[in-house]
Amino acid sequence: MHPVDELFDALRMVEPYPAGVLPVPTRLPGTGFFPGGSGLWQGAGNALPPLPVGGVMILGHNLDSERGFAQSVARGGENLNGATWRALTEFLPTAVPGEFVLSRCFFTNFLMGLIPGSSATGAFPGTKDPEFVERCRAFLIRQLQLVRPSLLLVLGTHTPRLLAPLSPGLARWAKSTTFAEIDRQDGAVLCGVSIAGVELSIVSLTHPSYRRMNVRFRSFQGLSGEAAELEMIRRALQSAKNPTQGANCEQNSDDQSSSR
Repeated sequence: MHPVDELFDALRMVEPYPAGVLPVPTRLPGTGFFPGGSGLWQGAGNALPPLPVGGVMILGHNLDSERGFAQSVARGGENLNGATWRALTEFLPTAVPGEFVLSRCFFTNFLMGLIPGSSATGAFPGTKDPEFVERCRAFLIRQLQLVRPSLLLVLGTHTPRLLAPLSPGLARWAKSTTFAEIDRQDGAVLCGVSIAGVELSIVSLTHPSYRRMNVRFRSFQGLSGEAAELEMIRRALQSAKNPTQGANCEQNSDDQSSSR
């Protein structure tokens, strides 16, 4: 059994789905964010590539609306020319040329399930159920322990707060609601974070769907906008390759919140 098939079987961990959240009814072929697709970069093909153990995990907030997912089913897969995938496939390979091979990425979400109706934006109904959120948090740990990424890229402003309880190294994200708050407290790049025995570097990034609108507000190490986010990824990659050196970015562990 492919490891991704094991993850689909393990989705039972998040049941029952609360009011306002629907289980994903089927599995999409080709490239797609988990749990709609396999989470693996398949290009236009349907064959499952190897799981990118030790690579990059890209974590969104939630998958889609009921209507949006139905459109993906009718299309035969996610729209790789849509805003999210277009921004990811354009931005990531430019971050550090030669480092970002998309086949070394696993694409997934924190919150499982679909939003009923046609809108995928706004508050996810499941966040009103603390037990469901905790089950999704436990399922993310299951994913992390399987993929064991060296780098975690967290998309958007909502997901960092959901991750905060997973490690003391993420404590500064607990009350952050904007990128300005994350950037002001040197929380955009967190190196040496330990989550359930997985050591990794973590970067908080603008969501690709709203990248053109929001990236101009980012700041890091005297840089702003696109240059700031590129530097965030570069620093985190350096730290992931040399975890004892820290690559001059904020280092965090279960007993050390900052090396500065």
